[in-house]
Amino acid sequence: MNSLLVRLEADGVQADVFAYADDLSILKHIETTQEMLEFYHILEIIQAWAMEYDMIWSAAKTQRLVFKHRGCREPRPPRLIWFNGVQIMPMETKSLKTKCVSLGIIISKSMMFKEQLTKVENQLKSLKTIMSRFFHNKTEELMVKFYWTYMVPIQIYCCQVWQPMSEAQLKPLNNAIASYWKMNKARGRNGGPPDDFLEPSLHFILLDLIFVHKIYKGMSKLDFNQLFKICVSNTRQATEQLLMRPKWRLQFTKHKLSFRAVTSFNFLPPGTRELSPALFKKAARTHILENREDYLNMTRNHNIIGHKKNQAPNPEPNNKLKEKKRLNIDKFYPNQTGFATGKNTINRGAKAWFPYFKPKPPTGTNPSPMDGNNVVNTELFQGELQGKKVPLCLRRLQ
Repeated sequence: MNSLLVRLEADGVQADVFAYADDLSILKHIETTQEMLEFYHILEIIQAWAMEYDMIWSAAKTQRLVFKHRGCREPRPPRLIWFNGVQIMPMETKSLKTKCVSLGIIISKSMMFKEQLTKVENQLKSLKTIMSRFFHNKTEELMVKFYWTYMVPIQIYCCQVWQPMSEAQLKPLNNAIASYWKMNKARGRNGGPPDDFLEPSLHFILLDLIFVHKIYKGMSKLDFNQLFKICVSNTRQATEQLLMRPKWRLQFTKHKLSFRAVTSFNFLPPGTRELSPALFKKAARTHILENREDYLNMTRNHNIIGHKKNQAPNPEPNNKLKEKKRLNIDKFYPNQTGFATGKNTINRGAKAWFPYFKPKPPTGTNPSPMDGNNVVNTELFQGELQGKKVPLCLRRLQ
């Protein structure tokens, strides 16, 4: 495959060609007839290279995807393209509704990767079902090993490409992982993750930081200066060597790595980016745990200011609620029908509702049906009933 890339580069083709193992991807803008002829010239070079090595390209495995802006109509019908005598139909159209899959990633023509997010969500739910059904003694140690062995690889596979760093789109993944950790009864009746756990939204930010740091240190094939720009003006941003956020015109541009990673990378403490990769990973993870809400606000459309999850909750409000509930339940008073409790109490300040509990009266205090409180005035009766205790059911005889 390397010899093919060298041949295409030597020919000076006007297209972006990417190869991995035995997969080849060609990205070409086709609008005019001249651009169409240039694309067919690339296909001829590929076929000639395959014949030299006694190979044949599989037209059945060839996928074609015509990209478009989300919510916009195609300016023209897709052109007809033939390869090895077979017409290659574009995907996500009326004639061919299947999705394009490259190296396990579902790529949509709008470049929003919603289908990939749904695929990851379903895989996480299936693994959660396996843990729920086939493991009886679910200790925290077992759940942590199962999570990092089976669930984390599904989340992080090529996540720098498809994860949008948007709370609205990542909420299904967060809910699927939260449902998994509810089975961890070592954290209480309602379960919960370990103390140093990062939900998918924060874990994706950590992976973006590590990936950008490798590019910054020159440990990647990607050029840092092509993806990011460091501020050089006479401002505070230039003094702290902060990254500049690129201008964007289309909505999907905000979800690219070169845009979404700028805010989180600039939020790191000064001098962190100069650390070695091992130390940078530990420092970035610690900073995310200490500033959890600030990093979560980077994934939201609006900031949320309030109680931070990484702080220990104040036990005073809970104690007050328990005391009010106890006082409300113990508030019994006798009346004409026996014992009763107070009415339902709604504490609007604490936003809590205490249900109505009707306790059983103490033993020996049940009033008899013939007690004075349960009989009628018999002075109004004449004859045999006069002066005798009559049950309440005979009130109609008055």
